[in-house]
Amino acid sequence: MTKIIAVLLLSTCLTAAATPTFTNKGFSFREWVEEIIANPTGNHLSTEEAVASWQESSSKDTYSGSTRTGNVFERLGDPATCNEQGKLSAPIPDAVTCIMQLAAKGTEFCPTNGNATYCQFGAAVIEGTSKNGQQLNSYCNDLARGAGYVMDSCSRADNTVEGAGYVEGNGDILLRIHSPDGVGRAK
Repeated sequence: MTKIIAVLLLSTCLTAAATPTFTNKGFSFREWVEEIIANPTGNHLSTEEAVASWQESSSKDTYSGSTRTGNVFERLGDPATCNEQGKLSAPIPDAVTCIMQLAAKGTEFCPTNGNATYCQFGAAVIEGTSKNGQQLNSYCNDLARGAGYVMDSCSRADNTVEGAGYVEGNGDILLRIHSPDGVGRAK
């Protein structure tokens, strides 16, 4: 009996060791956005406090293996993609300010006519592209949620972000966070 338990424990440990994992033990931009959406007039972290919380918790992140596991867009089946479009990376504080502005708009529609710029602040831009150039609407707070996913997946230690993911609530809009051409840091 003891040998069976030992074999089971060993096989569980070997399986876990073979699977690459990413664990964030602290702050999530996505959760921060959800709190703002749930209670727009509440006492939330400011942009500066959110960035500081992310910086503090990112030093506690653990990563092992060659790929991050876990799909940040599990509901949509599409992961966020990072640093793949040759765009310049945006400063995280500027991107967070844009996200806060979108979240504050709540259920106001943010339309996309093929391509749209939802927010530009400092050296950060949040844009959207609809499938087949269609005119689509999405709640601005859903754009903020999607941007939170991108931030959680694509924020880098150099305090910049560049990435894309599909918008929650309207999976036909691809949201991208980056720096406008000619501004920001090259990858």
